[in-house]
Amino acid sequence: MMGLVLAVMMHGVVLGVDPRAGTAVVKHDPFGGMPAMTMTFKIGPDDAKRLQTGDEIRGDVDTAGDPWKLRVVSIGSPAPQMQGGAQPPVAILQPGDPVPDARFVDQLGRARSWQDYRGHTTVVSFIYTRCRDATMCPLVSAKFEELQRSLSPNARLIEFTLDPAYDVPSVLQRYGREFDANPERWTLATGDPEVLREIAASFGITIAARTNATIAHSEALGIVDKSGNVLQTVYGNTWQPDEVLASVSEAEGSSSNLWQRFVLGLRHAARQCGINDNALGHAAESLIFVGSLLAIAALIFLADVFLQWRRRNAGKGAR
Repeated sequence: MMGLVLAVMMHGVVLGVDPRAGTAVVKHDPFGGMPAMTMTFKIGPDDAKRLQTGDEIRGDVDTAGDPWKLRVVSIGSPAPQMQGGAQPPVAILQPGDPVPDARFVDQLGRARSWQDYRGHTTVVSFIYTRCRDATMCPLVSAKFEELQRSLSPNARLIEFTLDPAYDVPSVLQRYGREFDANPERWTLATGDPEVLREIAASFGITIAARTNATIAHSEALGIVDKSGNVLQTVYGNTWQPDEVLASVSEAEGSSSNLWQRFVLGLRHAARQCGINDNALGHAAESLIFVGSLLAIAALIFLADVFLQWRRRNAGKGAR
């Protein structure tokens, strides 16, 4: 039976466009039974060329595939931008690039810089404490909480705020307590707004719109090695703690789970091809199911061989 194609109208703000993968990340209003959230949509070549970060759009969403397909109907005025107007561009860090040194302040009010993290593999992400979208900043911080419990003692975590005017050290300290953040291992960083903007931009973070208490932004996770060079950047927030653990363990020179490394490589290849993580998850589940069946079949075969060998040897003993 063919799946029913449902096309519904959506309104939202573009947080990022990847023309090569043919995808767009959109923070959208509720539509067709979906709550307001941020999602990745498949888009056509024409939309990939004309859409820009910050565009306010309306479009038809085809929910039959995975990821859902978006056909843009209209592009309105860009959403309200960050105060101060257009910002100078910042080069996005690539694997192998050194992270430029910068100074910031942690949740205890201590002055910090990237130099403090030399000798430690460091996982980096970006949040703001007033975020109320459960699929965005709170989800990232919950994953960091899991990482803090599982990473090697030498690894470090940094979450930079995108809202330094509000997220002063005392606010970050209170936020950190919600996730049991240990300040010696998990830095919640604030500081000079321009410095933080450049750090965020260098990891590919874009801010499409800002109101008094809400920031529409893209998401990314970076892993920086002990020498201060970027190991990898994962865009979006669909990454899983186990794949980060595998990368950090490898960077730290300790053994990592073979399955974790396999899933990490599979996810990285899928993202390069623009494959949605949900579809990848289904594929991984199918691989596990098929592998389990093969393992059971192998055990049954070996048991049968063993029983036949026992019968033959028992018969020889009787003679």
